Amino acid sequence: MGIAKNGYYSGAELSAHKAQYNIIYSERSDGKSVDTKYYALDKAWKSGKPCLALIRRYQDDIKTELINKYFVERNINMIIKITDGQADAVVYNKGYLWFAQLGDKIEYIQRCGEVFALSIANKRYKSTGHPDLKYFIYEEFMTDEGYLPQEPDKLQNLISTCARKDEVEVYLLGNKVSRVSPYFKEWGLSNIKRQPMGTIDDYY
Repeated sequence: MGIAKNGYYSGAELSAHKAQYNIIYSERSDGKSVDTKYYALDKAWKSGKPCLALIRRYQDDIKTELINKYFVERNINMIIKITDGQADAVVYNKGYLWFAQLGDKIEYIQRCGEVFALSIANKRYKSTGHPDLKYFIYEEFMTDEGYLPQEPDKLQNLISTCARKDEVEVYLLGNKVSRVSPYFKEWGLSNIKRQPMGTIDDYY
């Protein structure tokens, strides 16, 4: 797991560790979400496969307006950069993410991923096919407003349902609201309370 130091976050050092589950948390607005989104969307565009899975905790968190806003960044347009101008937005439609051109009418260019609500994962997504998903981003996995019952198990079950035997990369992004989380106890992250900012710990 990595604790981002003050300044703008870059995942290059973390990716060198080649972990399947990557936990990144820090202060707000340090760039961890932008960097991780860019990485996954770039992979989706270059591969031509809808390989990004965005995970939020509740069904209310995956409303179309909220998801569309999630892919809008102030002062930059990473979608134009990634697609060399062929798309200028990522939009959410009926469970799927698309590279798109905005205008009087949305032009859907290429599907790039799917969106999941962890609270309904066992009911809605079980036994469904997701063969292309490879990069999983769970936003705001840390909270001071309460977790789902057995949340770490729910997340791992969702990943297992989608991944099957394929190799995936999972990114759990959180703001530093607390160093108390069911994930830390469940996954044996024993050094988290002592880990300095800007460092990476590996757990096996």
